[in-house]
Amino acid sequence: MKGFRKTAAVLLTMLLTALTMLALPAPAAAQDSAPAPGAGPITGYYEIKGAITTNLSSTGNKLNYISVNVTISLTDSRDYELVQKHEPMIKDAITDTLGAITLKQIDEPGSRNTIRDKVREVVIRLLDDCVGRRIVKDVMFSDFKWQ
Repeated sequence: MKGFRKTAAVLLTMLLTALTMLALPAPAAAQDSAPAPGAGPITGYYEIKGAITTNLSSTGNKLNYISVNVTISLTDSRDYELVQKHEPMIKDAITDTLGAITLKQIDEPGSRNTIRDKVREVVIRLLDDCVGRRIVKDVMFSDFKWQ
């Protein structure tokens, strides 16, 4: 009899929990969901998975490197798949841009912003040429390392 009461209490608790959840209003739609047809553009973000790492331009015997994690801000979240399609070219262009930088340039004050501006220009130009219109709003570094 004791086991029956325990089981009945558990089942009653589960039933009351389920009924309470059914009575609650449904949660609002997530903000990252696709905009409704006819709605205006909503800013989206495309994060390039993994760090982009390359050697810095060097004239000496010592090799230095730079490593960045990149997120691209899109003027319209519906263009996410276009950026995904061109990710290999984007990575290559960023690697080339970073590889042209010297350790001396990185050591200058404000260099992170200067480098980010160069990368932004390259990514915007590349995607403008590939897609035929402006889809990139900005480029951000979530991690920036060098040695």
